[in-house]
Amino acid sequence: MYFSAVDISIVNYSTKRYKNPDQFRIFLPPVKSAKYFLTCLYHLLPYCLVALLPCCLSNHTMLKIGLTGGIGSGKSTVARIFEQLGVPVYYADTAAKRIMNEDPILKAELIRNFGSDVYLEGKLNRAYLGAIVFKDKHQLELLNALVHPATIRDSNRWMNEQRSPYAIKEAALIFESFS
Repeated sequence: MYFSAVDISIVNYSTKRYKNPDQFRIFLPPVKSAKYFLTCLYHLLPYCLVALLPCCLSNHTMLKIGLTGGIGSGKSTVARIFEQLGVPVYYADTAAKRIMNEDPILKAELIRNFGSDVYLEGKLNRAYLGAIVFKDKHQLELLNALVHPATIRDSNRWMNEQRSPYAIKEAALIFESFS
């Protein structure tokens, strides 16, 4: 059994230059051993971060790192490695699910746009919402237009609360959502 190739972008989005962010790409070809796969990631990633630190240290701000990649690229695996090393990690997908259940303004917008059945007993009815958005591209775009700004606000708040030299935001759509 081979582990899939990993193509992960590590982005310093502290600079707010979305067209040309300070970015390193990590590519690991498919490998047979999970131990080798994780060892490569464990040893390679800190060097990428060290290379990004000078641009952050020059203006005395926390380095905000975006960890992005396609589905199955290994983003969550890499994020968990950094978490084990004590680095704060914001998981955008997990936060979005929480926010859709907790944010009263977002809940009202979801009900207004997708109907009252989008919530059952106060909890997001993911099956109902999924049936709507995954068969209509425009409905998916609408959902993203509602959820992404709320998630970005939450991630910005979370980042401002961190007191470490750097923190990581793990998200599939960092550039697409301008987060």
